[in-house]
Amino acid sequence: RYHSIRGGWIDFVRGNGIKVGNVCIFELMRENELSVRIAEVGKDGLDIQDEKLDFSVPSARQDVRKRRQWRG
Repeated sequence: RYHSIRGGWIDFVRGNGIKVGNVCIFELMRENELSVRIAEVGKDGLDIQDEKLDFSVPSARQDVRKRRQWRG
């Protein structure tokens, strides 16, 4: 079983600086709320952006602004 994200995907990618090789993890929190983590492996370790997205407002565009550094 699979699902796709269509509307607003390009704006989401550009707005959050997602690049080829990044890993995006989406977790359904509630019916209209997703948690997304965007990870990029760099020279300083794993850089993770973490944010909850509310899809109850159809035209809402939300940037992922919180950043955490994790070095494993």
